[in-house]
Amino acid sequence: MITALVHPMKAAIALLCLVLSATFGYAQFDTEFWMPPIWEAGSAQVNQPAELFISTPFPEDVNGHVETADGVTFVFDGVVSSGNPLSIPLTDEIGQTDDPNVILETGLIITSDRPIQAVHKVSATNNQTLTTLKGVNGRGPDFWCGSQVRNLNANYLPEEYHFISVMAMENNTTITISTPFPMHANGGGTLSNPVVIQLNQYDSYLIRGTD
Repeated sequence: MITALVHPMKAAIALLCLVLSATFGYAQFDTEFWMPPIWEAGSAQVNQPAELFISTPFPEDVNGHVETADGVTFVFDGVVSSGNPLSIPLTDEIGQTDDPNVILETGLIITSDRPIQAVHKVSATNNQTLTTLKGVNGRGPDFWCGSQVRNLNANYLPEEYHFISVMAMENNTTITISTPFPMHANGGGTLSNPVVIQLNQYDSYLIRGTD
């Protein structure tokens, strides 16, 4: 049975990033990774600089390829080896979005010819995160996302929202997102709960909170 903060999906990737939090995880070796865009808060204090950090234990050269789902917006090819990681700078338009509740083709797809580790890094003044991409192990039909509470003693920018971002792995994927709190609807008001989305392969979709 679906409970609060559960994402039931058919072959999808889910990503949750928290406002003003540090996220740590153990790296996952694989040859394929997927990352839906995170929320772009409109301030370099919380979203920049950002990068995709790729490493490998192999001493031989490993060929890596990164592109957005549309295959056009961002394309990168590079070589990584043990002791020589890749650091790929990302702008606030690559790997991030300020467009909630719309189907996007800007999620990142990372592939390589030998196993690598892929980590999305934000090193902003007020928000530093490390999000470890999980490769094939990150795919699945069910996801649970936790969210921290806001510290009322701190000052937040108007656009600092918690969010949930997903990417479909197959065509005709139906994604259902249930939350215990209201989520922002474009044009005002809040989304229906649960939110039901229909996506094709590598489409992404992001919803965000109201405060």
